[in-house]
Amino acid sequence: MKEIFLAVVAGCGDVPTYDHYKSDPEFRDLIHEWQSLTGKRAVPMTFGNHSAFKKPQVLGICQPMTPSQFNYIIIKREKWNYLSDIHKWVAVMHEQGHCAYGYGHTDGFMRAYLPPEKEVLKFWDEWTEEYLSGEMGLLTYPKECNYEHLYNK
Repeated sequence: MKEIFLAVVAGCGDVPTYDHYKSDPEFRDLIHEWQSLTGKRAVPMTFGNHSAFKKPQVLGICQPMTPSQFNYIIIKREKWNYLSDIHKWVAVMHEQGHCAYGYGHTDGFMRAYLPPEKEVLKFWDEWTEEYLSGEMGLLTYPKECNYEHLYNK
């Protein structure tokens, strides 16, 4: 089985232009579930292209914006369309974990790749508790980027 990677773009520079204030309607139910679970405002999610998608295994990215803007999530539709419902939920948890919590790649929902469904179901409660604890490893960005504004307080 090929691994599908989830990524965060940790750098300043050119970013594609999307409507950063709205999520694609296809994400609406998942975002609502995520917000109900976490009590946080979800970061907008949209389908689109990004230079990170040149790597065929990359599914999505949390796109940090400049200090005058905020972050948003871009998902590669071609990969999304083939995911199971479980893997779609893991992808939402993962990318929202980057953008809303500031988590880096660690374990559980924040792995750099989608874990097998059986593993997700086996450790669901444990991973959710860890995720909601706010104590997973945090992201680091290049020093020249000021991304403190990104995370919901």
